[in-house]
Amino acid sequence: MKKIIFIFLIISTLASDNIKEKLVSSIVKIFSPKKNISVFINDENYKTKAKNYNLSVTCKNADFYIIKNMDEISKNCFNETSYILVTNYQDYKKYKNVLGAIFWQKGRLNLIFKKRRLKELSISLPNQYDKYIE
Repeated sequence: MKKIIFIFLIISTLASDNIKEKLVSSIVKIFSPKKNISVFINDENYKTKAKNYNLSVTCKNADFYIIKNMDEISKNCFNETSYILVTNYQDYKKYKNVLGAIFWQKGRLNLIFKKRRLKELSISLPNQYDKYIE
């Protein structure tokens, strides 16, 4: 019985990593059509194998940001047109320059975008993302 539970936990962990990897890749691709985009991710849970982007070591050289805690990042890293996703709902609500959030809640992966910020940056999402805009 313990072996079955252990195998289930390994499979579910691998599946969640695969979901995060696909979601991060698809989001980056939508927001940044250029091929060699640089992405800064400071949340170890969301660092994935980069398929359609390059992982940036520093925040200053990045085009796109996935941030765990906005209070820990220098304000010099961003500008008015930075694409910033946070990995917690509190920062999503607190910071006006955040574009969206991707976070786990009650065992499910949540994705939300700010309608106002999308409009400010003149971004139109594919129709399949309409249900994630608030």
